[in-house]
Amino acid sequence: MKLGSNMAGRTGIWMSVICLLSVVLVAVSVYSMYSIKERTTIIYKHSYVVSSTAKDMLSRLSGVQNYSKKLLTDKFKSRDDAERYMLSNTEASRRQAGLIAERYLGPEADTKKLVSDYERLVAARMKAVAFALEHNDGETVRYLEENIDSLYDEVFKDLDTIMTFADNNVRRLEHESTVTFNAATLMLAMLILALVCFSFFSYRLQRKRGLEVAYRQRLFDLISLSVDDVFLICVGHKMEYISENCERVLGFSPEALAIDGGRFYSLLGADDETKDGELGRLIRGISESSLTETAEYNFLLGGPNTMQKRYINMKVLPTVGNDGIARYVIVISDETKERESQQTLRDALVGAQRANAAKRDFLSRMSHEIRTPMNAIIGMATIAAAHITERDRVEDCLRKIGFSSKHLLSLINDVLDISKIEDGKLTITKEPFELRQLTDSVSSIIYQQARDKGIGFEVRLNGVDEEMVVGDCMRLNQILLNLLSNAVKFTPSGGRISLDIKQIPQKNGGVRMDFTVSDTGIGMSEEFLKRLYLPFEQADGTISQKYGGTGLGMSITKNLVSLMDGTIQVKSKIGRGTSFTVELPLALPVGCSSLLRPPASVESLSVLIVDDDLGTCEHAKILLERMKIAAQWVQSGEDAVKTVRSAHETGEDFDVCFIDWQMPEMDGIETTRNIRRIVGPDTLIIIITAYDWSCIEQEAREAGADAFLAKPFFQSSMYNTLMAVRGHRHGKIDESAAAGRQKFDGVHILLAEDNELNCEIAVEMFKLIGVTVDCAGDGQRCVESFMAEKSGTYDAIFMDIQMPVMDGYSAAKTIRGSIHPEAKTMPIIAMTANAFSEDVSAALAAGMNGHIAKPIDLDILVRMLNKYVKKMDDDRPDKNEA
Repeated sequence: MKLGSNMAGRTGIWMSVICLLSVVLVAVSVYSMYSIKERTTIIYKHSYVVSSTAKDMLSRLSGVQNYSKKLLTDKFKSRDDAERYMLSNTEASRRQAGLIAERYLGPEADTKKLVSDYERLVAARMKAVAFALEHNDGETVRYLEENIDSLYDEVFKDLDTIMTFADNNVRRLEHESTVTFNAATLMLAMLILALVCFSFFSYRLQRKRGLEVAYRQRLFDLISLSVDDVFLICVGHKMEYISENCERVLGFSPEALAIDGGRFYSLLGADDETKDGELGRLIRGISESSLTETAEYNFLLGGPNTMQKRYINMKVLPTVGNDGIARYVIVISDETKERESQQTLRDALVGAQRANAAKRDFLSRMSHEIRTPMNAIIGMATIAAAHITERDRVEDCLRKIGFSSKHLLSLINDVLDISKIEDGKLTITKEPFELRQLTDSVSSIIYQQARDKGIGFEVRLNGVDEEMVVGDCMRLNQILLNLLSNAVKFTPSGGRISLDIKQIPQKNGGVRMDFTVSDTGIGMSEEFLKRLYLPFEQADGTISQKYGGTGLGMSITKNLVSLMDGTIQVKSKIGRGTSFTVELPLALPVGCSSLLRPPASVESLSVLIVDDDLGTCEHAKILLERMKIAAQWVQSGEDAVKTVRSAHETGEDFDVCFIDWQMPEMDGIETTRNIRRIVGPDTLIIIITAYDWSCIEQEAREAGADAFLAKPFFQSSMYNTLMAVRGHRHGKIDESAAAGRQKFDGVHILLAEDNELNCEIAVEMFKLIGVTVDCAGDGQRCVESFMAEKSGTYDAIFMDIQMPVMDGYSAAKTIRGSIHPEAKTMPIIAMTANAFSEDVSAALAAGMNGHIAKPIDLDILVRMLNKYVKKMDDDRPDKNEA
């Protein structure tokens, strides 16, 4: 039985190419003829008409110029006759100029100049008529030469420019037509050459076809006898070839299939689970000769009355014989035993790998995440103890300790929460709480994080009338902090983050709170959004190393929102940012009203609001009017000064001015200073800002500010500010001395640390023992700093492990392999939150001398310096000589 060859396929491909070339040639020819026609039309309708009209106009004006002198000196002494002659020529030339402007394809400025110059000529000629009637012929001629001839020259020059462009355009279009014709001719020649080549190669292929078919037939017969794969060749339901091993592999004889090829299809389709699926479509494609591509499918062979089913692999290769009939070569293999064995091993391996990977990944992430805030806590406590007499330093350390402690607590809570969620033991409380306190709590944490990273952060309120609501304040705070912390984490410096809070009254007497957290960060892909809320999920493996995190936050957030009967939605695009919207139903406390009524003395106040944001102005005005306080607003410092001055001149000074700190042109401090010059100390001035005002508090008070109020405005916060802005008291903290430690004066180290807080802690701790520190923000910068300095500059290198650009292991290997004189001897100590034994081994394998686990213990640091730096100094004559 003969097999087809793919040579026919190659011939068909060549024929398709020739046909395609023919279609392209026809298309090019049609396009060429159309292009030539279009260019001919353009030449006739535009360039030719413009050129001939310009020449006619030039000739007419030349005749008028020559005849004008005779007209004005000899024949006509009647002004009416002369003007009629001039006007008759003028109208004709104007029509010509209009036709030129309509058909001209050159710059519009050319035709505008022609029309303008011609109108000037017409006006001048009419003046010449009046002049000629009152002067003799000699004076008239001189007048024409001095005043009219130059205008004729300008018009002639304009016409010459237009005629030149039109003639050039005609030549260009003729050239393009020639190029188009030549291109079509070249395409025809290429097609003829392709046909000749195709005929030659077709002749050669036909000669080889017979030999190749016979050779392949012999090979195919040999292969079918020596393998356990069954080979079939069929046309529709008819079997043209069945390999001899059919009965041994499939269980039925070749003769049975040869008599009734349809039986094969019935056997394949006997399994109810597969006959209507992909296998069914594959079988129909073979039987109907509609399958045109190679196909492969794994399926179960057997029926409802068959106890044992076998895994069958079937490959289908379509081919076309010399007779043009589509045939299919089918290769069938029984893979039951292999599949069952492989699947058993695969399931066991995957299960073990997943369990080990999950355990290892969780422990690694949690160890790193917990040790990072622990390092900050211990380090800042050490620094505060050393600077106990410096109140500002101690307060800064305590603030950072508090922040890190809360972060550490949040990590522990995350682990506990996810455990409770999985066990179904997490509960939600319902207690009254103030939205203002919730907002202040969240803002105070996120604002500091955003400011340290150079990110703008703002909170906006919309329709928040009820400040006291009933719900789980702690869990709501957790939800918002999770979303906002992620926004800060994944938003680069210079970006913006916003929290929009909207309150919508409900028919059941409660409210629906919409919290929308938006950022301009790195965004998320559509693929990752599908698994965003799964535990331990992050976009890729580099996210944890670059940004930190355990991958639990969003899973916890989703579950908390669901437990509170709310919904969470997300919109995100890679590189454009992310927006989360959380909708939660909250109840209102019974018998509690958010309406605040100040004393009558406060209700009579006159208030001015100054803010460049319209929404802030309108929101503040609404809140004040609810308290029966008259208010008006302006949107700039200049307008505020004018308004205050106008009110002062009429004796109706404002009692209170709320002034935004950051405004364009004139900021809040300068506005305050100018208002104080006008009204003196009588008006109460309150600086309003969405930012931390500590950095400008002294300057603002010197300018005349009485108090400060944070955005967003709640009615209660404005009420409390108006009622309590009566004075401020400052306390003082006693100071004490810090204990001394062993000093390492003269020791100079290089520190590689990407975390700014950890870097600050390490630098301060080194300073406590007299060590001078140079910092590098990643491994690459560390290598560059080391290579740039001469021998003896640094006594040791302390290296973080997880850093962007280049990690600590790579940096250590690069240093050890460099040509620096101290490449082999420089002490390199790992200082990282990776604290497992394998991490110590990895550090030593990378060429490091020691390992310090975060959080940093100063005593351990001293011991490490004593162990390596002192020992190395004894062996470094250049350092001792220095």
